[in-house]
Amino acid sequence: MNIFQSDELLERYTESFLTQAFGGTPPSKERLKRELETFQAPDRHMMQLYVKSVVSHDLPALLLAEKAKRELD
Repeated sequence: MNIFQSDELLERYTESFLTQAFGGTPPSKERLKRELETFQAPDRHMMQLYVKSVVSHDLPALLLAEKAKRELD
């Protein structure tokens, strides 16, 4: 994990987030500027996590396994 300040990373993240939020349409320069202004503070820091693994589940597979187990009982 790293904690740091980076205007460039904040801009890249915000643009990517807004693009996803708008269904793939990048934000206008004005919209991006307005969003970035909400984060501007001298004590603002970012935390970057490095994910080694993700634990998740496959709900349809779990439901099928549960149903199969009940049928055996």
